[in-house]
Amino acid sequence: EDDLLKRYPGTEAAAIVFYTRAQRAQSAGDVLAAVGYLEKLQFYRPDFFDIERARALYAKLLFGLERYEDAANMLGALYASASTPAKLLDYGQLYIRALRAIDRPGDALRTCVDLHSTEGLAPDAKPVLSELATELVSSALSFSEVTKLWQRYESDARWRFIQPMLGFKLAKIYYHTRDYDQS
Repeated sequence: EDDLLKRYPGTEAAAIVFYTRAQRAQSAGDVLAAVGYLEKLQFYRPDFFDIERARALYAKLLFGLERYEDAANMLGALYASASTPAKLLDYGQLYIRALRAIDRPGDALRTCVDLHSTEGLAPDAKPVLSELATELVSSALSFSEVTKLWQRYESDARWRFIQPMLGFKLAKIYYHTRDYDQS
């Protein structure tokens, strides 16, 4: 196997070895080795037959290593190309967490709203997404972000479930700055 990886790293056979070794390393708790194998797999064989699953594993491992920027980049791509509502939800929820970790709460909220409006999600997904959106608005968004989101999406029907929270946060901020007319 080692000879195969050295001499022919771009072959499908080598890709299978990289992926298998990544899974074994992950199972053994060697996350750094697993990430290394998955990086080689993606570099040498981006058209690997099971690349989506390899990338999903890679993104989750990156998130676990607190490499949130890298995880967000991979999860954003996985989220954008998800083929089923279940995958969209799986990638989307982790993507939201990664965006939050790299201080992009506005993007996290937009993703949350996008997921919330997706048809075919599990019945328990929407309440979880509503709670996550509420938490993002109440604790993560700055005044300027709330203002921009309110102005941009105030008439967007997909945002209806979170608009009261955005409006409340704006009113509260205006009240504290003594702009009672705006409040």
